[in-house]
Amino acid sequence: MAERAAGAPAAAGDSPALELVGLVRRYGERAALDDVSFTLDAGRPLVVFGPNGAGKSTLLRVLATLLRPHAGTVEVLGEPLPARGWAVRGRVGLLSHEPLLYRDLSPRDNLRFHARLHGVGPDRVEEVLDAVQLGLRADDPLHTFSRGMVQRAAVARAVLHDPALLLLDEPRANLDPAAAELVEPLIGAASGRTWEVTTRVRAGRSRRRPRARRRTGRPAGAGRRRRPRGDRGAVPMSTVLALLRKELLLERKVPQLVPAMALFSVTTFVVFHFALQQREVSGDLAAGILVVTLLFATMLGLNRLYVADKEEGGFDAFLLAPVDRTALGIAKAVALFAFLVLVELVMLPAFAVLLLGPGMGWEVVGKLVVVLVMVDVGLAVVGTLVGALAVQTRARDLIGPLIALPLLVPVVISAARALAPVLAAAGPGALQGRYLGLLGLYDLVFGLLAYAVFDFLLED
Repeated sequence: MAERAAGAPAAAGDSPALELVGLVRRYGERAALDDVSFTLDAGRPLVVFGPNGAGKSTLLRVLATLLRPHAGTVEVLGEPLPARGWAVRGRVGLLSHEPLLYRDLSPRDNLRFHARLHGVGPDRVEEVLDAVQLGLRADDPLHTFSRGMVQRAAVARAVLHDPALLLLDEPRANLDPAAAELVEPLIGAASGRTWEVTTRVRAGRSRRRPRARRRTGRPAGAGRRRRPRGDRGAVPMSTVLALLRKELLLERKVPQLVPAMALFSVTTFVVFHFALQQREVSGDLAAGILVVTLLFATMLGLNRLYVADKEEGGFDAFLLAPVDRTALGIAKAVALFAFLVLVELVMLPAFAVLLLGPGMGWEVVGKLVVVLVMVDVGLAVVGTLVGALAVQTRARDLIGPLIALPLLVPVVISAARALAPVLAAAGPGALQGRYLGLLGLYDLVFGLLAYAVFDFLLED
């Protein structure tokens, strides 16, 4: 039997903010949450006390739709999870142990990114920055902040979209008394929101003392894994552009992918230049060197494409937003395509100087561009898909290439066959139409496949 927590009963006809019956969540064979049941009325607070490892953070992640319940029923703001998790996202604010902010971006850049995902205007960004007194440091990179300042920025992110429900995991951690008092109007009782707090400290040290009763017992049976409905359709271009802008901004602030890929490519051409002991290469050999070098440069980008999202909470922050998850895949693919184009602006001159000699004219360049654009689309789509899968594993630097390289064999063969006549020693020949057709078909098939399955790669 579920218990009602903290406060008077809800008025008749009102849905409680939270209603859990027999919630079970496991990690392997270990149950982090075992038959948890309670009800929390709208507008009321709930504090959950417990030692480290008691399952407090797991509970908040389930309520925030970031984890699926393995058994039992969960309703958040009147919506059952996980079936209608898409209807809850955007109405919940989560303040967790991780700030869910990119360390190489400033608070203002981070909050503008989140504002675009949540459909919030720029004035609100400035409002919350002022509320946490970060206006004077709003344009400094987050990695230059103290832990207390980072926590204040995280508070600003959590309340940016004015959520109906706040989920706070030790919200005053790293805050001195003055900073804790500063954020109180945003996350405390004065905010007027329903809020749930987890903490390690004893109840006697809390300013408010609402009590929650927790019942544990045997699991209530297996839950059904259902894919959320209603959150798919045409992907809003504004969401894709917001994500793409963030990707390009991160690469501009701290260049990692493009310099590494370009340096690898040029180094590879230098090695071939001296190893082959030929002044010039042509035909199949030249085409093979160019395409294979581009392929292995892409593997470097693939392995790093999602690292910031994984390590800095970018995935969680994105999954909390009321947006189509496929937008992330589209933005990543476009960003990787753009990075490949930038790399090729360095690659092609180095390739011409070190391996082709002075014979590469504009006709050759034009035909190279046609083929490389089609190659880049295939590399970007497959790289985005495989990168999202590999980053979830500990051996991502190994898993990514192991999966991607076999999938990209058709691209390598088709591109090399198409380019061989263009790079022939006797002069540029015609492009091989059938191989261009194969590249186009490959791009189409894997593009549709990526669109269909990317949503599932972000599932718990």
